[in-house]
Amino acid sequence: MKIVLKIVVSILCMMMLTFNIQENVSAAEGGTKTTVDRYQYGDNYLTGKTAPNAIVAFVDWGVPSNWKSKYMHYAKADSNGNFKLFSWNISSGQTVGLDTYDQNGTKLSSNKVYVFKESFTSLDPIYDTSQELTGKTVKNTKVEVMKDGKVIASGTFNDAIQLKLPALNAGTFLTVKMTTGSNIDVYKKIVNPKKISLIPTTKWSKSVKGQTGIPYAKIVFKNQKSGDIIQSMTADGDGNFELSVDNNTIKALDQSEFQVMEPSYDNALYETTFRLRSTAPTIDPFTQLSTSVAGTATPKSMINILDGEGRVIGEGQTDANGVYEVPVSKLIGGDLITVKSFMADNPNETDQSQEDVQKVFVEEIDDSSDTINGISTFGDQAVVEVQTDSANNTIRAMSKLSSSITKKKYGPFAITPGKNFKLKTGKLMKGSKVTITLQSGKRKVALPAVTVKKVVTSPLLSSQVKVTNNKGKNDTVTIKGIKKQSVIKIFKQASGGKAIAQQTASSSNVTISLKQLGQTNGTLYISMKEPSLKESNRVSIRYQGEKSDVLKANQVKINNLKNKKDVITVSKIKKKDVIKVYSTNGKLLATSKPANSSSIKLYVKQVGAKSGKVYVTRSGDKMLESGKQAISFKGEPSAALKSNQIKIVNNKKKKDVVTISQLAKQDVVKIYHSSGKLIGKSTVSKGKAVKVTFKQLGAKGGKLYFTVTGKGMSESNKTVKKFQAEK
Repeated sequence: MKIVLKIVVSILCMMMLTFNIQENVSAAEGGTKTTVDRYQYGDNYLTGKTAPNAIVAFVDWGVPSNWKSKYMHYAKADSNGNFKLFSWNISSGQTVGLDTYDQNGTKLSSNKVYVFKESFTSLDPIYDTSQELTGKTVKNTKVEVMKDGKVIASGTFNDAIQLKLPALNAGTFLTVKMTTGSNIDVYKKIVNPKKISLIPTTKWSKSVKGQTGIPYAKIVFKNQKSGDIIQSMTADGDGNFELSVDNNTIKALDQSEFQVMEPSYDNALYETTFRLRSTAPTIDPFTQLSTSVAGTATPKSMINILDGEGRVIGEGQTDANGVYEVPVSKLIGGDLITVKSFMADNPNETDQSQEDVQKVFVEEIDDSSDTINGISTFGDQAVVEVQTDSANNTIRAMSKLSSSITKKKYGPFAITPGKNFKLKTGKLMKGSKVTITLQSGKRKVALPAVTVKKVVTSPLLSSQVKVTNNKGKNDTVTIKGIKKQSVIKIFKQASGGKAIAQQTASSSNVTISLKQLGQTNGTLYISMKEPSLKESNRVSIRYQGEKSDVLKANQVKINNLKNKKDVITVSKIKKKDVIKVYSTNGKLLATSKPANSSSIKLYVKQVGAKSGKVYVTRSGDKMLESGKQAISFKGEPSAALKSNQIKIVNNKKKKDVVTISQLAKQDVVKIYHSSGKLIGKSTVSKGKAVKVTFKQLGAKGGKLYFTVTGKGMSESNKTVKKFQAEK
């Protein structure tokens, strides 16, 4: 039977119970029945019911070298007989033995536990450092994580599961319910420990201490061979522990088995061999630039730093975790440094380690170079960290803009001990703090931070520059907020080329006149050189084109139509011109697409029923919009007269009379002969009708044509009206 374990647990010691096992007692004599719940692949623990405070253990007959080793995992039931027995993934489809004992070591029962196959889902281990449930599932699966029967996190996933959990301590028992349609699976998961640590312990140590991340965890030290408990203790509410020891105890603990158990059911979640480390201090790499020597030694031990001639150049003490950092000065490259450690109450027993002072040289870092150059006798890699504070920028500081600190890493760069290195970072901002860390495997040393020296003028900000592209006169470039005697250069190119203008500032503001930049928009590139500094990088400044020429009135024609869109035709324009039409109150009525010929038509829903004005502009390609040109338009055609509005009386031997009724004030009526000649005209001044008299329309009958023009409107279509012959 193959057991897959993801935490290395020594089989020889996990089963060493604190009671004496009576192997020959039968289950029937015990009279106790142990029942188990469903157990499937992916579960981290088995649940069930047995006698109060009984011991349950998985059986593994795969290691015959020690008869006790058949017990792989064990746990203690609570006072009600409920148990949760920890395990890692046991292969599905097999049967595992489970034995139950009482506190006296008498076997109470034996069970067979079948390992069911998992369903659609696979879940990853949960750790106290990640606080997240991850895994794989199928489409539309609802995931619910429960603690003590209450849902603490839930979500629905289609493939990858990534569910945030609340902060959970190692040793927390969880159930995960997976619902896919009508299928429901429940997995039993435990939060695994990754926060377990032991403070380095030597034969001089006064205590053994560390942390588990499991509140009130049980800490046990066992003899590797006999399984007897040497020392035990309970961690505090934060999972921290400390065991005071004397010389005899510390010796007895060396090479013992160190176990961490969760407090509810005594499941061992972590196990390793406890080993005393050397009393010789460790020394972190350091160089002649270092201002301290650091490393680890016995907690609370005294530290002396000696130079190559045996002189004490630094004194200090390790902290409660065994870490020291002792200030030193004037280290010499290549000198042999000795770090001596001893306990304050026994200064005669010492131990020491030695380390060469590594030689390192780094050239001055300034803002003109894109590489950091140097040489070091230590390390095969280098990492550069640059911390930049935007407040270092003079312009930002002057403008009182808020500052922000950013950190950026470059590398790792491969270097060779004893050979020159070049670390390419690109140009760095002046005032930035640069820290170089040299690495060799897991050992590394950070060189003291250095500040990037300013040798290059900072580039201008676009907000400092204003370009005015004038029409018909010189263009200007105005620059504000600069130092006196700064030299400004203006280019047409981003790099290379000859400056089209250059001027030295006599004050903090300077205006440079240029003959003509051109009608269309474009880009200038401007550099600045402050006194005693190098020329800055060029900053690109976009400028607008000149104003387009105003349209002439005779270029625009407006056709004010009735019951359909009005048409505005603009002629004699250039390709790519854009036309805009505005109302008298400034509202944009229409915008054309760039013209592809010399004329263009715009369609407006309604310019107005009556005559009026609109304003039309032109924007040439890459140019500003022109001024507005006022264009008058006629009103829409008036409604044509109806025949019943017209009455013609053709009199004999006296004047003929034409009457037009149902009119509005100021309506103009025109009467035309069939030949098209205007023969009569009248304006309504009073009432709603007009009369027009004619000397003679003719003895015979005929036709007349009538139009009406309303106020602010165009002339209507003609209405024809027949008249009778004289009687």
